Amino acid sequence: MLRIFFASFVVMNIMPLLPVVVGMTGHMKPAARSKLITQALLMGAAVSAGLVVGGPVLFSYIGITLHDLRIGGGIILLVFVTYDLLFSTSQRKQQDLGDEVGIIPLGVPILMGPATFATLLVMSNAHGRLAVLAVLAANVAINWILAQNAHRLLAVLGESLTLALGKLYSLFLAAIAVSMMRNGIAGVIQDLRAPV
Repeated sequence: MLRIFFASFVVMNIMPLLPVVVGMTGHMKPAARSKLITQALLMGAAVSAGLVVGGPVLFSYIGITLHDLRIGGGIILLVFVTYDLLFSTSQRKQQDLGDEVGIIPLGVPILMGPATFATLLVMSNAHGRLAVLAVLAANVAINWILAQNAHRLLAVLGESLTLALGKLYSLFLAAIAVSMMRNGIAGVIQDLRAPV
């Protein structure tokens, strides 16, 4: 369970996005800001939970295996983290959004995007849906606390340290992506060698 939590926390953590949250909600009154953050996280959690519950059935129907998910998810994660390491997350997100603020861009895909979905799907197939849903709920709760206190945290840590922590998380995420691809490829090779 701890391994699942760590892997999902790395890909879902909001720390490197604190400057984005502050930039998007800084002009809002505290009550409105709190409501927007809560709704955005609930939206992202609902989409993620829906994929965890319904994704395996859908993929089984169209013939996608756990090994395919691991390889595909690993590739998505590796591309995501490579781009994240080369470019500033906060600058990239702010450029993508412009001046618009809403539940959809903040919840999905900013706080919960393709990398999160791929990781959750692979882990749900490997460790079970209930475990992943429990870990998802825990991570959403942690991110809610961090997002609600984004202004205070950014004032204490500073934007540079926050972004540096985000890069460190990205390195862990790259290792997780490589592990996912390695296990997927090994599984495909083992299946090909197995007698029919």
